[in-house]
Amino acid sequence: MKDKLARADAGLRQVQQVLSNGSKHLSGEEWLLVATNLVEAWRTHREAADGREPVDPALLCAVLADVRQSTGGFTDPHFLRSTKAARRRGPELFKPPLTSPADALLRRR
Repeated sequence: MKDKLARADAGLRQVQQVLSNGSKHLSGEEWLLVATNLVEAWRTHREAADGREPVDPALLCAVLADVRQSTGGFTDPHFLRSTKAARRRGPELFKPPLTSPADALLRRR
């Protein structure tokens, strides 16, 4: 599990790095990388929710907020086209903040 947590953490930091270059110019492959890393970190966080050490909730919340802001609340057409497969693996992440189960779980931690 520690390897999985380390990979999830590294993936979230990679998302931050990709987004720091400006989300307006991201390719489809970069958006797919962003969504895939976010989903994998979220799934790792949920798996660890049963008492094991989770992914850093503050980092996960910050990255989720950055991606949400960069995509206009997950409505950017280029983002949507590029990330369909990744979004199917973690649909609860890509909902508006007040209805997102991901946001509710992260607020409790």
